Amino acid sequence: ERLKMDVAVEVLDTIDESNLKQFLKFLADLDAIEAVRYREIVNERLKVIRKLHQNVKENTLERVLQKYIFDHLWLLDPAWERATEYANMEKRIQSVLPDEPGKKLRTDIRYRRVGCAHVILELKRGSKRLAKTAIEAQLTKYILAVEAELGKDPKQSGLPIEGVCLVRKPPKGWDNLTVRSREENSLRSLGIRIMTYDELINNAYSSYAKFLEATSKTGKLSELIESIRNYKPENSGGK
Repeated sequence: ERLKMDVAVEVLDTIDESNLKQFLKFLADLDAIEAVRYREIVNERLKVIRKLHQNVKENTLERVLQKYIFDHLWLLDPAWERATEYANMEKRIQSVLPDEPGKKLRTDIRYRRVGCAHVILELKRGSKRLAKTAIEAQLTKYILAVEAELGKDPKQSGLPIEGVCLVRKPPKGWDNLTVRSREENSLRSLGIRIMTYDELINNAYSSYAKFLEATSKTGKLSELIESIRNYKPENSGGK
């Protein structure tokens, strides 16, 4: 795999009409290699999701996610890779919280910058069902705080700001699917999402499982590579 990548780069340095076809073949090979590698990543992520699902049953998911999800936003959206944190942005968000003298920085609210968006994530604890309007009001404050901070640096502006709130139980009234659909659409127009911990896990699992299904041909190559790695000749003594 590494040799193919090295050769492709060398070909790129000398590309002209005579070797264009050859170079395109190298690019196709690289695409196949990358697909295999990403399938391996997806398989590892599915293992993580399954483990988190076990913790749902044990009622420890909130505590686990609080330590894990802020740096692994791919659980919320496969497109949210390599999230970066900015301390000044988090301070700005904290500044709109109610004043409580001596209170430490809240650990259940975080800001992350991903390639396609600015993300504000809040984890709600406990089983109490909140009103959609209360969550909307809070996240709107956070979004406005981030907008104000972004206004100081034009390089950071231009990307959408998304506010995500994770709760144990859906907001009040969301048992009615019509009400839920209407309120979700209203929130979406503001860049806000409300999800339960169970929905997070199920959606993440579904997204990555669909990727594996869609790339099943590449999976055959993965299986071949894995069988080669695990091959043990009969006369090798199992080594």
